[in-house]
Amino acid sequence: MRIPIAILDQNADFLRLLTYVLRERDSEEIEIIAASSDMNTLLAQTTQAPAVALIGLSVPNLVDEHMISQLRVHWPYVGILVLSSLEQAEYYQQALASGADAVISKLQLATELLPAIQKLYNLPSREQNDGNIASDQG
Repeated sequence: MRIPIAILDQNADFLRLLTYVLRERDSEEIEIIAASSDMNTLLAQTTQAPAVALIGLSVPNLVDEHMISQLRVHWPYVGILVLSSLEQAEYYQQALASGADAVISKLQLATELLPAIQKLYNLPSREQNDGNIASDQG
């Protein structure tokens, strides 16, 4: 079974590129069930809850706590993976404090993205854990 994922990134060019790469490279492992640069459009595209949601984090939007909480309202047990173009640890910590389960650098997507998706997918559900389930950043 493929891992259902949703992707939200306000940079439309990055979103198209990431969607293309994941469909070409990792289509046996994952299924993109929705991809958008707008939260409402993303939610409207889905007919099922994704197992993992990828959220782009970059200047100027930095960490949008409302966006993460809105995802949690619609999909309480989704693993939230923030993709950051920012390298400072403070942004990683802010994303985790806002409810993200993990953060990885957009510069490391080629090697870290699929393992991070698999890690979130294979962990026990949020229902069992009652909180954040993963973080590779300290």
